[in-house]
Amino acid sequence: MKLALLIFAAILPLSAHAQDISGRAIAIDGDSLDMAGIGVRLKDRDGKKMSDAYLRERLATSHPWISPVYERTSDFVHLSGRHFDVSIARTDDETRMAYFQISGHDPQRPDETYFEVVDTFFEATKLASLLILAFLMARHQREQVLASMPESKP
Repeated sequence: MKLALLIFAAILPLSAHAQDISGRAIAIDGDSLDMAGIGVRLKDRDGKKMSDAYLRERLATSHPWISPVYERTSDFVHLSGRHFDVSIARTDDETRMAYFQISGHDPQRPDETYFEVVDTFFEATKLASLLILAFLMARHQREQVLASMPESKP
């Protein structure tokens, strides 16, 4: 439970000037929303922009598997060797040829090939559950959550 509070503390925007806003949120850009005509910047409680790199860095302190998974999955966003690796159906060492298969079905692979994916999915699901729990606690027990958090540095 403390881990959930610590994770949420990293992303919960706290400020003496905070106000409750309700209404439809419209994305303006990658880090801004328009809520009921009020511009909202997505920053953490210390005022730092919540970029991918920053969130990855914060989460990696308690979940070290985040960084390598982030790096490997980022390869799929940018054309890289990972795109080709998953399409190789077989290789022929004698002719130094690689045969590719691109279809709706995976080529036959050993089960071990999928262990990392399943393990990572499991860890990501656990982390998402912790974040959802922390969000619900902060939403429905705001005063208790705020009282249990360390003071934010100015």
